[in-house]
Amino acid sequence: MATPTPDDENESNADHRTDHKDWPQTVDEAVERLLQGMSEAEKQTVRSTPKDKLILFHRGWGMGIRNAFGMWQGNRALLASCAAWRGYGSIAFPDDASMVIIEEVWQRLQDEG
Repeated sequence: MATPTPDDENESNADHRTDHKDWPQTVDEAVERLLQGMSEAEKQTVRSTPKDKLILFHRGWGMGIRNAFGMWQGNRALLASCAAWRGYGSIAFPDDASMVIIEEVWQRLQDEG
């Protein structure tokens, strides 16, 4: 998975895996997978980013999430889970869905302390 860094530091960190058998189906599964793959330094980068600045991760890390988790290749289950997480519609747009996941990674890191 792509390293979480603000986009102005690293714009090309997408993972182009397309094996749909490996795609997470829910927000929880996506977040757990991301957290398991992150180093302590990467977790600290995300943890120390103010919530209103998480958009800085949208293009780089977010693109990696969208590509690795099949959001543009038909992972409707994950898109639906992201939509339900936010409380809107039946399917989230991939860009919005990746931000749901990034925000939830951030929240879980905040909860860990």
